Amino acid sequence: MSMKSMEYASVQSPGGIESTGPKMGHKCCGGCCDMRRAVIICDIILLVGGVLSLCFEGIGAYGASAVANMSFDDDAFASFGDDATADIFQGGLDGSQALMKQAEDLLLGLMVITSITLATTGASIWGAINYNYWPVAANTICLGVRAILPFLMGAPSIMGAAITALWIYPHVVFCLEVRSGVLCRETYGREQFSCCCIAERVLVSAPGIAVAEAGIPVEAEVV
Repeated sequence: MSMKSMEYASVQSPGGIESTGPKMGHKCCGGCCDMRRAVIICDIILLVGGVLSLCFEGIGAYGASAVANMSFDDDAFASFGDDATADIFQGGLDGSQALMKQAEDLLLGLMVITSITLATTGASIWGAINYNYWPVAANTICLGVRAILPFLMGAPSIMGAAITALWIYPHVVFCLEVRSGVLCRETYGREQFSCCCIAERVLVSAPGIAVAEAGIPVEAEVV
């Protein structure tokens, strides 16, 4: 019996972990993909959503500012015919403009938060690509702040916090795996995994015994 297979150099990660053998790291959601891939995908979605949010927030702030700064000349009030009606209109206008000013300030604040999130998300993508957990950790903190911010502002959102927690999950696991040395440039050939984007790989555990796993492609032939 002979075995023909693709050879991989056995090196150690900074944590002293061998780069060959079966996958040691976590699979996102139990079998979706490896954590590096999960962070990159999640952050790309966050980046696109953040850009769209920033556009809508900017449009909203511009509209609110236009209403808040709207003014009428005396001729407009004179058209009501009597002072009582004009006073009612003026009072309603003042109240609406005050609300629009508050809305403008809120939207401008959200634009600042969204801009910071875009910056940390972009850095997180760079960190995941380069196996650097510090930018990913910074983005994790930013996501956590965004999750609890509505509660601090008196507008709690359980659903929003739950969705953000799902987004935080791959970032936390990625940081833990990189820190431990399980996931790094040297071991990614072993750790990479995808349920749909990577061909099947074959791990040879003993002569004549092949174990299939979704991962990097390996050519193996048993004769």
